[in-house]
Amino acid sequence: RPVVFTLDDTVLEVHLVLATLSDLKSISQSPSTNGVSHLPVPSDDFADDLESYMAAMETSEGGSGGPPSPTLPLCTPRPAESDPEEEEE
Repeated sequence: RPVVFTLDDTVLEVHLVLATLSDLKSISQSPSTNGVSHLPVPSDDFADDLESYMAAMETSEGGSGGPPSPTLPLCTPRPAESDPEEEEE
């Protein structure tokens, strides 16, 4: 299961995803130590699952309802500015 770390800074916002894939050959060759069983083998569509997970994180981030970062002002995108004379016409 991937783990996501988030870092908010005054300049940038970073989302790091830590995910590993198992080496099937080394798992089958290594003996079980102290009776500890190995983790289940990830499915073939692990990359698709990771993509789906990241897409869900991106879409749920906007609607999380949490307070905005105290270091970054909450801003909404606005259309490109035009001349005030054009707007009055």
